[in-house]
Amino acid sequence: MSALVLGAGATLLVALGWSLEPSLAASTVGVVACALVAAAGQRRLDPRALVCGALAGVALLGPTRDTVAGGALFALALYAPRMLRARDVLGGLALGTMALAGGATIAWLHGEYALAATSHRWAALAVGAFVVGLPALVRIDDPIAHAIRRAARRARGRHRVRLLRGLVLRRRAILPEGPRAVREALHAGWIGLAELAERGDRERIAVRVRALENAHAAADRLENARRSLEAGPDQVREAHDRLAHELAAFEDVASAA
Repeated sequence: MSALVLGAGATLLVALGWSLEPSLAASTVGVVACALVAAAGQRRLDPRALVCGALAGVALLGPTRDTVAGGALFALALYAPRMLRARDVLGGLALGTMALAGGATIAWLHGEYALAATSHRWAALAVGAFVVGLPALVRIDDPIAHAIRRAARRARGRHRVRLLRGLVLRRRAILPEGPRAVREALHAGWIGLAELAERGDRERIAVRVRALENAHAAADRLENARRSLEAGPDQVREAHDRLAHELAAFEDVASAA
C-alpha cells in the first residue's frame, strides 16, 4: 500500500507541479501536497516525514524545477523517512539509490514526453510511477521495531540481548487473525515495549519481552486450533494421509538402521 501511495502520489505531483505556471500559490500548495504524500507513505503523521516531504516539494518546484536533478532530489527527500527506518546500512543505501534513480527516471520521462500524444504521455507517467514506487518495496522496520533497534544500539550486555530478542520477534511475528481482543492485547504489549525501550527500563523490558514471546506462542496455538476446528472432512483426511506417510517413512528409516 505504501508503494502505491508514494508511486502514484509522486507521479501526480510531478505531472501537476511541472505543468502549472510557477507562482507563490502553486509552490505553496505543491510543498504542502508533498508533505502530505510523504506522511501518507509512512501511514502515520510523522513530523520527520512532513519535513522531508516539504523539502521534496522545494526540490520539485524550486530552483531545480523541471530538471532531472530536481526529480532525483524530490524522490530522495520523499523516501528519506523510510531510509531512516531501513533494517541495516545496506538497505538504507539501496533505498536511497533506487529513489535517486526513480526520481531521475520519472523526471526524464516527463521531459521527453511532455509534448507527445496524450496516450504516450500517460504511458510514460505510468512507467515512471512504477519506477519511483520501487524503493517502497525495500523492507523497513515499523515504528515499534525502529524504537527497539535504536535502544539496542545504546544497550550493552544482557540488556542488549533482550532487546535484540524483542526486535527479532517483532520482525517475524504476525498478529493473529483470531479474536480482536487478542490482537489488541498484543498490539498494546508491543507499544508498551517500545515505550520501555525508549526509557531504558531494563527489568520491565526483560519481563515484557518474555511475556510477548509467550503471548505470541499462545496466539499461534489458538490460531492453529481454530483452523483445525474449521477444517472440512477432506482436509482432515488429507492431513491424516500425510501423517501416515511420514510415519511409514520414519519406520523404513528405523528398520534400515
